[in-house]
Amino acid sequence: MQTFKPINKRLGDLLVETKLITQAQLADALDIQRKKAVKIGRALLDKGYVTEDLLLAFLGRQCGISYVSLKEFGGISPEAVRAVPEYLARQWEISPLKVADDTITIAVSDPFNLFATDDLRLITGLAVATVIAPADEIKAFVDRYYVARALTAGRSASDAPASALEMAARIGATEMYFDVDRIRYFFGQKYLKTVELTQKESDVLAKYFKQHPRARVRVPFRGGNALASLDIELSGKPAAEKIKIRNTFLPASLREFGISSDDSMVLEKHLAGRGFVAVSGAPASGKSTFMAACARWAATTQKIVYFFSETSPEILSGTSAICAGASLIADYLPGAHNVFFDGGSSSSLPANIDSLSAGSAMAASFVEELPPEAASARLYVRLALVKKLCPDCKKQYAVSRDYIVNSGLSVPVKDNQLILSKSSGCESCDYTGSSGASAVYYMSEECSRLTVEEIRSKILEAVWAKALAGEVSVEEVLLYK
Repeated sequence: MQTFKPINKRLGDLLVETKLITQAQLADALDIQRKKAVKIGRALLDKGYVTEDLLLAFLGRQCGISYVSLKEFGGISPEAVRAVPEYLARQWEISPLKVADDTITIAVSDPFNLFATDDLRLITGLAVATVIAPADEIKAFVDRYYVARALTAGRSASDAPASALEMAARIGATEMYFDVDRIRYFFGQKYLKTVELTQKESDVLAKYFKQHPRARVRVPFRGGNALASLDIELSGKPAAEKIKIRNTFLPASLREFGISSDDSMVLEKHLAGRGFVAVSGAPASGKSTFMAACARWAATTQKIVYFFSETSPEILSGTSAICAGASLIADYLPGAHNVFFDGGSSSSLPANIDSLSAGSAMAASFVEELPPEAASARLYVRLALVKKLCPDCKKQYAVSRDYIVNSGLSVPVKDNQLILSKSSGCESCDYTGSSGASAVYYMSEECSRLTVEEIRSKILEAVWAKALAGEVSVEEVLLYK
């Protein structure tokens, strides 16, 4: 596509110079810009002095890039779609167009958004070329090429519930949102995928969720080389045919969840003794999964471990969520020699920890800040979740250390060139590049020594370690930028 030499003139001056607006119209738009704190282009559009096509053409001329109408553009190559994560396409209002000669061409609505091109260059390992296009056309392209339309392909519509849950398992989704015409999959707060539903699929799903408002369904899936299961928590009865479904990954062991062998031994030492383990993390940070892994270990011992889980209610269109915490673990391990509490707040902790039965230990999880009672913890764990790369489509690429540093990231190693990994998407992961979750964490036997920022820095180090080991992509690191 044709590129031009950038013009070192302001947009308004360019439009006046070419007699497309008058000096008075520019002055009017500048006055609106000052009063409303909007860009000059938006002010000109709102006043009707220019059309969007004309504005974008001149923005492109100013920046030295071509303007294109995506309505007249051919199809996007599958390679380009797989190279750009959908959440980035929506977040930055960009659309991939093609990949050729180690360069990906994207359409942008804002050519001055350097964050989008920098992040994309780092994640893909490709050079990035840009063209400018209208925002509504970019959104239409993203909707057209990213939204899947075959939930029950090759199966009956009656299989829609199983198909929806199996897809969540394959791509490692921790949450699903069911609406009347689509299902959206998320990993924590990170968007993964949307699947459009036929009317029949939607009817089957709505009926299923109404009949099973508290269903727990186990779905086998491959997490690395291991088999695990998902527990499905429905967040109350459907409201206006919309419901949030929380999926909690239940690992076979602490090691499978991402806790190192050495740290697993430290944790087990405290749980086997009379210790109090305090666990904290943001919503959807893996606290329930961590507690489940601890419970799985405790089931093999004769010790009693008391689990406390703080309920974190969430609201989605009038539907209140329930906590997938201690009650989930109790259901997961029926008959285990453990006692579980789900008191809903830190007030459920006993006032006197020594009142616990001899030879017992406690594990308690809290959302974000620790309550005063947690000061007596023998072990503190701060958790976060990262998205694992699909092993079937994972590949390596090299990037210079200087480039990463110039992107605003601190690098924990001195190597001049880093080998990172990315997933291009395949049938195994439904072209999301994701294959489940792994824990990143900070563990300390001295609960109160580090500040929040210091703990965040420790978590970032843990994410970098997984990125350099090829377990996750650098986009996980960018979340802590």
